[in-house]
Amino acid sequence: LAALYRPNAYFAVGGAGWYSRAGASGRYGAATSEELGLALAGRVYLLDAGDLDPYLEALCGLRSERTSVRYGMARPTVDGVVGSYGRAGGGVDWFAAPGLKLGVFAGYAELLPAGRGAVSGGFAVSLLWGESL
Repeated sequence: LAALYRPNAYFAVGGAGWYSRAGASGRYGAATSEELGLALAGRVYLLDAGDLDPYLEALCGLRSERTSVRYGMARPTVDGVVGSYGRAGGGVDWFAAPGLKLGVFAGYAELLPAGRGAVSGGFAVSLLWGESL
């Protein structure tokens, strides 16, 4: 979820937060992964009018990641890290209602000090206030 202030048609700044959890199990074991993050966000928008709103985005903040893997009846192996986080990417939003946008994004993210980088993508919800487009 991102809350952004957009002082003009081409730029927005604000904050973003997210939580995700995924798990899988099978015949020989189970695995889970949890992620929690808070970041400052900046966006540069590529168009100034229309129903679609493409943008480039940069985030920096903190993120925690925890993974757990269990093989058979053995005790789970747990790995966790908290550190600085950065993501650069882009996306496309569409206006669902005044001040509310839904969209998709993709980018490259890095979690330090673990050096865990990955390409990621997903769906986004944005709440806007400021200049009405």
